[in-house]
Amino acid sequence: MSKKKRVSTKKRSTKQKSVKKNDSQKKTTHETKRPVQAVKKSALSPWKCALSIAASVIIVFVLIGLIFGGNKQDITSSTSVGTSLGSSTASAGNYNIPAEVVAKNIEMMDDDAVLGDPNAPITIIEFSDFECPYCGRAANDAVAKIKTNYVKSGKVKIVFRDFPLGFHQYAEKAAEAAECAGDQGKYWEMHDKLFSNQGALSVSDLKGYAKSLGLDTATFDSCLDSGKNAAEIAKDMADGQKYGVSGTPAFFINGNSIVGAQPYENFKSIIDAILEGKDVSAGADAETAGEPEIGDSTNDAPIAMTVITDDDCIYCDTSRVIAVTKDKFFMSSKVTEVQYDSAEGKALISEFGLKSIPAYVFGPNLAKATNFNLVKDAFITKDGKYLLNPASGVGVKLIEMPEVDDDAVLGSSSAKITIIEFADYECPYCGKYSTETFPQIKAKYIDTGKVRYVFRDFPLSFHQDAQKAAEAAECAGDQGKYWEMHETLFSNQKNLDVPSLKGYAKDLGLDTSKFDSCLDNGDSASEVKADFQDGVEYGVSGTPAFFVDDMILSGALPFSVFDGILTEMLG
Repeated sequence: MSKKKRVSTKKRSTKQKSVKKNDSQKKTTHETKRPVQAVKKSALSPWKCALSIAASVIIVFVLIGLIFGGNKQDITSSTSVGTSLGSSTASAGNYNIPAEVVAKNIEMMDDDAVLGDPNAPITIIEFSDFECPYCGRAANDAVAKIKTNYVKSGKVKIVFRDFPLGFHQYAEKAAEAAECAGDQGKYWEMHDKLFSNQGALSVSDLKGYAKSLGLDTATFDSCLDSGKNAAEIAKDMADGQKYGVSGTPAFFINGNSIVGAQPYENFKSIIDAILEGKDVSAGADAETAGEPEIGDSTNDAPIAMTVITDDDCIYCDTSRVIAVTKDKFFMSSKVTEVQYDSAEGKALISEFGLKSIPAYVFGPNLAKATNFNLVKDAFITKDGKYLLNPASGVGVKLIEMPEVDDDAVLGSSSAKITIIEFADYECPYCGKYSTETFPQIKAKYIDTGKVRYVFRDFPLSFHQDAQKAAEAAECAGDQGKYWEMHETLFSNQKNLDVPSLKGYAKDLGLDTSKFDSCLDNGDSASEVKADFQDGVEYGVSGTPAFFVDDMILSGALPFSVFDGILTEMLG
């Protein structure tokens, strides 16, 4: 089926059946503008409960992640550059470090940049981003003190792994620059240079730093321009995801996780405990590592916090974000709830161009709060008001569906339900969904005329072949075989380089001359990028992401979740 099928962009109603909450579910953490109606337990089907809980948990971690330097992303290494600092006075054996911990450290280190004695009893593995301000703060404070007090004495070695976040324009190339410098034996010198110049990380800046470090500039420039080390960076990110990293900086101290640019004392307490033979594996995150100190904001001026929501949306749980905001960051917050279809709600939606709810808007006193500098990157500012960035994934209900123009469509144009998927051909979770869940949705709902299915591209920047793979599907669509190429790409995710894409075109019986010209000339690049920008506008920050009429879903969810949702929507 050709991708070039124009379909209706008619906005669908987002109003759902009104459901009441029982007394135990009433919100007690904030004031509301009017009494909150609510929901009978019998109305909560298992999939709704699961989604409501999952959404609540995600929102809380997104808020904390944004505040402490991380962002939710769907994420998928570097050459070994060992440097010894000082004499070796300690070893894992001397400190009786369990063999399984040593083995796990070796696994997580991969072949990355290492600073310190290879036999140090403690290994700190850091996943970081050269453009991330929190990473810079950690590098210049806690990590610098660890180097002085523990690395030089041989008690700790530090392993640096790359985790360039997609929304940082220069982070990927900066990571590659460190690798290219490492090829000439100056990884750590470039590492320090990058963190000392986070505001100047363009390619020309990077080449200038190489010259100042005395590198062979021709070799360095060739390395950087060719993307020689891009695959190494991608592997670091994939490994980071495997170990649960979702934001930067993230550290593992002999396997114990500590997240964010936390004070040196938090690192020190874990390191000293390990050196003393104490077991810190249980509760390290909650007790030893602790949370970054943020100060007491009870003396701040009252901060108006307006929550735009819908009482009829049973999965739009706002209580956790409100609780975290009031208890952890802005204790003087005065919370008001407004309905998205009220006059005030509509005005705020129009003012900020909101596409989804819940949404959280703060008044001008937010900028005066004690903790504002810790969280300012989490907000969009407009006319003295502060909106918690929708791109963080806090919205779970659409106000309007994304437009569907020349995108790939399967199913009847008169289907009652439309599903729009934003995905990346190189994303393993997208592949899992495509091969396991999607065929079941297609058989039960698309082929029977109940669901219209739309595919839109969202190639993540750290997937080096994703953009061209998306273009390949578009080029195949020009010849009427979009979905055939689509399935081929997801079945061959490890082989998406341009020669492979051209081979798939030949296998599908396409006119290879036309296909190759389309792919080489980037004829469909702008269309792919337009899809990506639309996804960002609607709050997509990772893949796969789904819009099921007015509901936003994220991740490679099992068929049972979609089945429950679609069954109920179809009545």
